[in-house]
Amino acid sequence: MSGSRWTSDRREAPYSLIAMRKPTESRRSSPRRTDASHESRPRLPDSDILPPKQKVRYTSQDWVWRGSALAHPSPLKSERKVGRRNIHDLPAGLRWTKKDGYLLDLWWVDSNGKRRRRTKRLGNIPVNVARDLLAQERVRLLEGSIGKGLLEQVTVQEAFDRYLTWATTDRPDSLPMRRTAHARITQAYGKLRLRDLTPWHLERHKAAMLEKGYAKATINKDLAVTKHMLAKCVAWKLVSRETAHAIRDDVKLYPHDNIRVRFLSPTQIAALLAACPPDLRELVIGAMNLGQRAKALITLTWDCVNLEQGYVHFPKSTGRKKEAPVPIGINDVLRAALESAKARSRSPFVFTTKAGRQWSKSWLHEQFSAAAKKAGLDDFTFHDLRHHFASTLVQRNVPLQRVSRLLGHSQIDTTVRRYAHLAPEVERVTDVLTPPKEED
Repeated sequence: MSGSRWTSDRREAPYSLIAMRKPTESRRSSPRRTDASHESRPRLPDSDILPPKQKVRYTSQDWVWRGSALAHPSPLKSERKVGRRNIHDLPAGLRWTKKDGYLLDLWWVDSNGKRRRRTKRLGNIPVNVARDLLAQERVRLLEGSIGKGLLEQVTVQEAFDRYLTWATTDRPDSLPMRRTAHARITQAYGKLRLRDLTPWHLERHKAAMLEKGYAKATINKDLAVTKHMLAKCVAWKLVSRETAHAIRDDVKLYPHDNIRVRFLSPTQIAALLAACPPDLRELVIGAMNLGQRAKALITLTWDCVNLEQGYVHFPKSTGRKKEAPVPIGINDVLRAALESAKARSRSPFVFTTKAGRQWSKSWLHEQFSAAAKKAGLDDFTFHDLRHHFASTLVQRNVPLQRVSRLLGHSQIDTTVRRYAHLAPEVERVTDVLTPPKEED
């Protein structure tokens, strides 16, 4: 037996079966057998016998000695972490068992960030049919017809681009503001994956903008646009609801007072009109007597003006929460400006430039800033003419509810918060509450 490969004398065998044990097995194995039963056992190929102190890593083709028979080794601990061994060479999501045949076993992360699993028994069918069924199930999963569907992996830049495409048709009035916020946010975090965006990133953006000298109102606009973009991305299955809600709840806007009430005296009105060229003067008179925003004025057409009955009707704004202003009467000053504009107009728009073209907002603000500076009005914008309109009406004892409808406010609280302190009733209430002076 000394020349046998299965001898128990370690010194006489060039290789030993002890090296073929699983590394995690205890050395307290069955006693060595030196009887003739070893001769009847199958011999291992020479290529499967390893040197004694060599580190062994088992595969599906390795064999070990277990008791009185040869058997496959169990997976190593590192292999068990990965999952079951795919000895049938099946794609991920498809496995085979003796009991059930082929099984679909799909895992995914839904639009809310939760892990989901779908299993389906296919039975003993041909493997090519099982692969086709797996492909069909994956297509349904990507289309969202199964469960919550998968999240599309996009960057912040790609998500904002889709958001601007949506805003072009659904929110055209505020599109410039959204584009500005898009440029600032994507410059800092455009290449970041949308699902990785956290409140910490937006807090850094707030601090960086504040350090650069931006106003708190401007920073709040960027944050509001970003939060609205994330809310739309939840509906579009681009980001999980948890990510959007975390940013919505944790990132706070800066408290600021944006109430700005400016009105002109008769002397300042005369100086401003004298500093304006004829085409701009017509538009300024319209703003002071109609009280509408710049876009509503430069897009006003002649079919909304009735000079015979003496009123101007503005269509409803595209914003969801804005109300259509009621018809506004035409006074003598406004009638003269409208007749002058109609005499030289060759356009469907009421207010045009001296070349007969429609005003652009950028050109309007540039021309008005120059005229206001020439008239000696510091920090006075074209939008302040709307405040002048509302303040004048309130000071002349027009009810706040009527003023709110003329301005097109969706809530009267906005009108009350801005202009209620200008009402004459406030002064009379103050006089009543003031205690009388004691006579000497």
